[in-house]
Amino acid sequence: MYYRDDYCGGSKGTYSLYAKLENSTIADMASMNDTSVKCNNTAKLYGMNTRVGNWSPSSFQNIPKLSILDKTVEKISEYYYKIKSNWQGYDKENTANLLYRYKINDGKWSNWSKNIQKNGLIKSKIFEPYITVQVKNTNGDISEETR
Repeated sequence: MYYRDDYCGGSKGTYSLYAKLENSTIADMASMNDTSVKCNNTAKLYGMNTRVGNWSPSSFQNIPKLSILDKTVEKISEYYYKIKSNWQGYDKENTANLLYRYKINDGKWSNWSKNIQKNGLIKSKIFEPYITVQVKNTNGDISEETR
């Protein structure tokens, strides 16, 4: 399957999303016959045979961002490390309502909380531990994992 997106006027910043399906059905091809969608003819020129729908880049702009402000890992014995990490989330909404979660190495995620730091002892026999953090806003949008 191949796809392309086109902005052909219409709503500002709204794109039409098309695909070239190997085994398209009559219903798939019928999505290209809507004459009110300006991009359909252009997409046909590029070999697309189905219109998947619309998307808007602005719909992805509410994803909160996360910065690790401080991170130290200190080996204190053969198998134990002291870890200290602080982070801060950023969102175009009220940042006071952001929630955070973290995990050590590939372990389980912590519960969501307003906690912006992790200090403690970590047992690791194989390698120096690392912390991964995410932030979530009031809409439920979740950031990418940050180390």
